[in-house]
Amino acid sequence: FRTKTRTKVLLFACLLLGGGIFYLFPGLAQFDSLTEFMEANASALELAPTGAPLQQALAEPAAIRLEKEDASWELTPRAGYRIMARVLHSKQYDDWQASLSPVDLALGWGMLSEPRIDDWISWDQDNRWYYYRYRHVFSVPFPREYVREHSANVHIIPATENVEAILRELKGNEIVELEGLLVDVEGRVVGGSVAFRTSLSRDDEGDESCE
Repeated sequence: FRTKTRTKVLLFACLLLGGGIFYLFPGLAQFDSLTEFMEANASALELAPTGAPLQQALAEPAAIRLEKEDASWELTPRAGYRIMARVLHSKQYDDWQASLSPVDLALGWGMLSEPRIDDWISWDQDNRWYYYRYRHVFSVPFPREYVREHSANVHIIPATENVEAILRELKGNEIVELEGLLVDVEGRVVGGSVAFRTSLSRDDEGDESCE
């Protein structure tokens, strides 16, 4: 039984490595910048791989423009984002998107942060999608819905070359902490225009469910 998950387009403009998970604070006020968001929430939640990611909408954020090789990109921030999670699988790409987002990380939190889960589930990535497969169809520790709501395929836009170098060294089972922005992306590449929309939900799947 093999399932193709939502490839959460978690496109990051900034990134720090460490550990964490996703949690939405719906009662918090909107912030004008990523710095304000991070400072306000630095002590609100002690991130842990067993927790959930932290996300907060930004008020009228400015677009970010990038020139990358043969393409130009415009990033529209949608939310500030912090996550600590286990790397289920990592994948480096050399496609037309790679100049912007060279590495995808399949991340898991909650019970998926436990390495022993790999005794029941295998993980894979290909063509910018993330897949999982139950190793024992008749002995599954939790349903497909749990995996969908506690994992994501993250397309990361590294803020610096140093961050990109660290990303390329990441392996499965490592714990990472990310801080940055969820962004929508529009670009002009050889052959035409493209656009990506980030997911802001934890329970979607399929096209346009990426972060």
